[in-house]
Amino acid sequence: MVGIATSDPIRDQLMSRPDVGGSALSKWVEYSAQRDMMLRRLSNCALASWLTVLTVSILSGLMTWHFETSTVEVMEIFQTGTPESGAHSGDALQAVMIFLSICVLWGLLPIAWKLNLIPFFRKLRNDIDWTTIGHAMSHLLPLGIPYPTAFRLTAKNLCCASHRQWLEQAATSVEAGQQAIKEVSFSRPDEAVFQTIMSHPDSMAHQDWEAVAHHYDACAKRTWSLLVASVPVASTLLAGLILWLAITSTFGDFYRALTNGIQQFGF
Repeated sequence: MVGIATSDPIRDQLMSRPDVGGSALSKWVEYSAQRDMMLRRLSNCALASWLTVLTVSILSGLMTWHFETSTVEVMEIFQTGTPESGAHSGDALQAVMIFLSICVLWGLLPIAWKLNLIPFFRKLRNDIDWTTIGHAMSHLLPLGIPYPTAFRLTAKNLCCASHRQWLEQAATSVEAGQQAIKEVSFSRPDEAVFQTIMSHPDSMAHQDWEAVAHHYDACAKRTWSLLVASVPVASTLLAGLILWLAITSTFGDFYRALTNGIQQFGF
């Protein structure tokens, strides 16, 4: 599951230590505000795009059903003099089924969002979490805080539950005298780099943690900019395509009904 942390134990830890300079606290508060802003704006952008496509799909389905029903009834009146209830063209049923399928699939996206299964959004959250870990460790370790405590404090500031569990397990492993990460899986380059670092965290100075944070912060900002710019455009194009499908799926029957009506009047 994903979400924005409601508490900030790292900020509280920095504020409670008299030996912490104001620059360290201000840097952490500034980063936390920037991170939360990015997550909120991305969430609002994704929600608006999701609602746009879902609303257009529902309205297109209703419009297609109503328009086809009215058209078929008009055609039946011209042909037999009485409308046949329940008569619909194959195009209408097919289009309505397409719109219904889109609504169902689109309605499942919030679940995929919460489970962090959407590819580009997952990469952004990963980069943000790794940036948070780098910044947090660079601030906590110079205070003499041991690795298990630093890992647990940092875990409370992460977006993804899987990453929080990952750091909790790393803290438990360090307390048991083992490596923070026992096995490194090289699934993606960015993950492999971070997992390699976490397998030997004691060899990292606080400047190295800052370098890690700056690297993943740059990656997160590139991905965030791409998503914020492209998601509204993509949702608008998809909504337009759905609306175009709704119009074209009913135009054929409308043209036939109009032609039959003109012929009935002897033109």
